Amino acid sequence: MAESDSPVFVTVSALDAGHITLPDCLFVAGADPDVRTTVPSLSFLIQHPSSPPSRSGNVTNLVFDLGVKRDISGYTIAQQPHISQRQPIITDPDCSASLRNGASTIGEPNGASEKELLDPEEDIDFVIVSHVHWDHIGTPSDFPSATFVVGSGTLDLLKHGAGPFYPAEHFNDDELPASRTVELPLATTSDHDFDEYYAASHAPVHTPTPANSQAKLPPSSTQWAWQPLAGFPRTGTSTGT
Repeated sequence: MAESDSPVFVTVSALDAGHITLPDCLFVAGADPDVRTTVPSLSFLIQHPSSPPSRSGNVTNLVFDLGVKRDISGYTIAQQPHISQRQPIITDPDCSASLRNGASTIGEPNGASEKELLDPEEDIDFVIVSHVHWDHIGTPSDFPSATFVVGSGTLDLLKHGAGPFYPAEHFNDDELPASRTVELPLATTSDHDFDEYYAASHAPVHTPTPANSQAKLPPSSTQWAWQPLAGFPRTGTSTGT
């Protein structure tokens, strides 16, 4: 964004995308290992002023993470024992239902609220999946018009796994729509941890966006690069914007 441009503000709304049950000791130091708590698996709707208009008018709608699958039988057989340890699991509402039921609630002084209803099949421009653990991948087929954005190596990981902790049988190799999915660029850095990771034999390889991709991206995406922002050394940006 040029310095002379007016600042752009986005609206962020939390979406109920299911609940899973975890031992407290996984996230509270010193907790009783026998105590379990049912916690939300959140998704987020990010609405960005759009010019030119997007599919949804003058706003670009992005969904960040998809939470839990609506139908847990959609997880692989190898993943089912782990999922059985996270019961009770609540899948209604999931991400799609939350969008349809009212994704954004704005409080009014008199206590009333205004809800914006969105159709996941038509109104969502982008789905950004932070990573493909079972409680983040949700049901991608609910978004047949969206472009999916994932981290470098994700498509290869879904097909081939990534070492003993992430075997291929834990993933559906067709989980994401290949023709509408793009990977963010590799992190080019002098960080030795990254160098060692990329050098590992099981590290998933980057999948370039094919020329015939159906992904709908802004022109600036051809210049995607990792740039520092404030205290963050690698923030996704497009150069020149």
